[in-house]
Amino acid sequence: MKIDAMGNLIAVKKGKGGKKIMLAAHMDEIGFMVNYIDDKGFLRFSIIGGVQKYNSVNSTVEFTNGVKGKISYENKENPSTVSFEKMYIDIGADNREMAENYVQIGDMASYSGNFEVIGKRIMGKALDDRAGCWALIRAMQNTQSTENDVYAVFTAQEEVGLRGAKTSAFSI
Repeated sequence: MKIDAMGNLIAVKKGKGGKKIMLAAHMDEIGFMVNYIDDKGFLRFSIIGGVQKYNSVNSTVEFTNGVKGKISYENKENPSTVSFEKMYIDIGADNREMAENYVQIGDMASYSGNFEVIGKRIMGKALDDRAGCWALIRAMQNTQSTENDVYAVFTAQEEVGLRGAKTSAFSI
């Protein structure tokens, strides 16, 4: 196994010298990146991937360092038509200096959410990622000997243009 420069995790099961077969599942999530902290301590952000406005207002997000915040919008805006430029993340800071003790420009967050089993259903964030990665792991576990080299690639940067899958396919 190895991690490449894009952040892809690549595992291989060597075959008997046949072709190279790549199976891929993405493991990145949509999210938010801080691009400005205003004087009130609110975090202005840009989106990463296919974030939907209607899913974002009043959502809780979590930064990689564990800090949580709530997405809100400027009071004069209509919540059903508000643009991302008028939204912010509130982490409970009173001012810019206080916010900078917890979050820096360039820090990234994703939707916060717990995995839950409700009846016969499972619910949680980024289940497309998790289910795909699980299926890829199970496929590799169930692959015994093969004529071909089988590469399991857990890709990065799928949400921003399939970058990890493209570069790993090229390198393999």
